[in-house]
Amino acid sequence: MPPPLDLAAIRARLAGENGPLLWRSLEELAGSPEVRRHLEAEFPDVVEAGAIDRRTWLRLMGASLALGGLAACDGNVVTGAPLLSQPRNTPGHTPGVPLVFATSLELNGFGRGVLVKTQEGRPIKIEGNPLHPASLGATDVFAQAEVLSLYDPDRSHEPRENGEARRFDNAVGFLRALRSDLVASRGRGLHILMPPLASPTSERLSAAV
Repeated sequence: MPPPLDLAAIRARLAGENGPLLWRSLEELAGSPEVRRHLEAEFPDVVEAGAIDRRTWLRLMGASLALGGLAACDGNVVTGAPLLSQPRNTPGHTPGVPLVFATSLELNGFGRGVLVKTQEGRPIKIEGNPLHPASLGATDVFAQAEVLSLYDPDRSHEPRENGEARRFDNAVGFLRALRSDLVASRGRGLHILMPPLASPTSERLSAAV
């Protein structure tokens, strides 16, 4: 327990003090040796814990971080196919230069003309098409966010049958056999689950089926 402060001595010191007028505690004002020792140390908590100097403390912390980094990194090198396949370059296109093409987006059953900026085959930005009467070059938050649907991690990455993943060649064989059966039965019993359509091309393909 620290010794009690001599308030009379503190008042007398303040009366003739010409130095700083701000102190962090009464102990600092009283000139306590313990407070002075803590103020001279850069890390008071470390000094109290084990009287370790700054250089030794930094050396220990650096060694701990280095050992933690080594323990977190696996030394095994994984080799195999790349995570992302490099898209093909469009003929006449310079790699690294964005490519913009016109397309359409559907919202509430209506199509809107937009311009999509792509980088190496991957869409990165959607803007309105100034030549389309529905947008006249403007866009909204729904069109801007539509590009995120192309990078949805929950999208299917392979064909599935009754919830089980299948190979693409198996899916192609299944569809060919199904097509033969449907042609023989003239499509009897075929049901296709689709969202509302507003695209003339999608409607034409649906009618052809």
